Amino acid sequence: MNIHRIFTRRARQVIAAAGLCALATIGAAAAAPAASAAATYYPLISNLNWLNVGVRDGSTGNGTDIIQWTADGAADQQWDDIWYSNTEDRSVHRFKNQGSGKCLTTDGVPGDVVYQQDCSPTNRYQAWQASYIWWAAGYQLYNTATGLVLDVQGASYDRGAEIDVWYPNGGLNQVFSMPGDLI
Repeated sequence: MNIHRIFTRRARQVIAAAGLCALATIGAAAAAPAASAAATYYPLISNLNWLNVGVRDGSTGNGTDIIQWTADGAADQQWDDIWYSNTEDRSVHRFKNQGSGKCLTTDGVPGDVVYQQDCSPTNRYQAWQASYIWWAAGYQLYNTATGLVLDVQGASYDRGAEIDVWYPNGGLNQVFSMPGDLI
């Protein structure tokens, strides 16, 4: 036998086997469900005083109010920016708390404290849009249902001060950020 023919035949067999393996891999990947992204939690920080936004007393109950507190790394101060891909566009942010698994929610009344509630893709009072405030290097978070913004009540510097919603007024108490500019 000619060495050229043997080499060529063997090369074709290897290429064909590699092609079949590639097709099998692609077919298996296409048939498998998409892997869900792992949740990544970060602190939501008030740019007024650099205190973290958290759930009062680390509660896991619905309706518990949201406050600001000194950073302590606890799960009640960690938030995941979630998105319901089939119901809303990418500009909508929903903040899910690591400690409770519940979402940052407003009742839509100016001056009322925001609280945590079970996350729902149909709850417009959990949907927020971010507007970058260049001079404060952070974001105003507008509730999509009301147009009100997340606000440190009374522009307080105190630990335990409540977070509410209020009319946009350009105050630093209405500017928030997350590490790595994740909002």
